[in-house]
Amino acid sequence: MAFNFFVGALLVFTIGNYLFFLWDQQEYWFSLPKIRKALYTLFVCGLAVGLLVGETHLSNWPFILTLTSVIVFMDLALLLTPSIMKLWKAEFEHHNDLQNIILTYEKVRKANYRRVETMSAMIQNAHNYFPEDYFPMLSRARDIEKYLKEYTDLYGISVQVSPLEVSPPDYNPGWEGMSEEEKYEFEKVQPVYEAILRQLDTIEATHNFEMGKYKEEYADYLLQYEVVSLIEEESMIVPVINKKEQYLIVLKSEHGEVLEIDALHIVNLTNLYQLYR
Repeated sequence: MAFNFFVGALLVFTIGNYLFFLWDQQEYWFSLPKIRKALYTLFVCGLAVGLLVGETHLSNWPFILTLTSVIVFMDLALLLTPSIMKLWKAEFEHHNDLQNIILTYEKVRKANYRRVETMSAMIQNAHNYFPEDYFPMLSRARDIEKYLKEYTDLYGISVQVSPLEVSPPDYNPGWEGMSEEEKYEFEKVQPVYEAILRQLDTIEATHNFEMGKYKEEYADYLLQYEVVSLIEEESMIVPVINKKEQYLIVLKSEHGEVLEIDALHIVNLTNLYQLYR
């Protein structure tokens, strides 16, 4: 009789496990260790009850071994649902990696949502940051930096605004024979590129970054308005380059994490500052 109850409990467990998986897969993967413990607890309790009421005996080890095999099979087939990654070693991998991916995604999604809320609030309240009688007491770069800290300080990120010092090129008689496109390259683009390289040298020394042989490649990215992510340094270099002003803005992880959306918001907030000032 006790064995029949045990089989019924396993049936209920199996159906409940499947329904839980269909209902909320994310929560299922998070709860999987608890579900596995519940299965083995059910097995141990069922075996103990069977021994107490005399429905089975330790001498009946083939039956106990068969029952154990069924429980292990349920664990592998129903709960872990393995994929055989190495055919000859039959190495089974469960869903720990998937759980970590889901958890990381959920964390980033929530962080992005909070950052969007902050950005929206700063746009809506821009008139409070820049009243009509506002006069910056700092240099323009430091004043922009002070404004951006209203955002970055909320998320444990440090910010440094570095203006690009673009020097006009010396006159070259050889330009007379160049096409308009080539003239533009030498007169407008090349000076900005050289200013970016000089500023990267300063940033590398100030923050103790290791750019090495990739510095020129980073300069090319920044010249094309692309954000440079320094993963090992947990930092980003964000370019703000327009006809009016040119800056390289360094975002560095302090107590929080620098996300891609932070770079986008920093560019927009800098442009918002330039719109008001």
